[in-house]
Amino acid sequence: MTRTTAAKIVFGGYIGLVLAFLIPPFLIILPMSFSATRFLTFPPPSFSLRWYQEFFGSETWMNATAISMMVALLTVAIATPVGTATAYAIAHTTGRLPRLLHITPSTAFRNYRIGSARQRRSRWQ
Repeated sequence: MTRTTAAKIVFGGYIGLVLAFLIPPFLIILPMSFSATRFLTFPPPSFSLRWYQEFFGSETWMNATAISMMVALLTVAIATPVGTATAYAIAHTTGRLPRLLHITPSTAFRNYRIGSARQRRSRWQ
């Protein structure tokens, strides 16, 4: 077995584990959403669209969904050009600038993690 074959097997196993972790909750929640009972139970004792009627009939839920969609679309509209421009700049520059471009985005994530860790620690002290 070559190294690339072993890497493909390990990667395939990893993907399989991730899917095995993510899919079962969906397979349980989806049938529960068609339950007619007041509280969601599994397995559902009867079939109903009650929860969907409450969701789509509620102005509060519709406003929240509209705001979520607006935020998602704005995020895509801003992040896609910025990410594309950054990737293009990193791929087409030489010298010290590419190193700086590689470091700058990751610095923001690193500083966020450090800041949030400090904040969590200060709450417990």
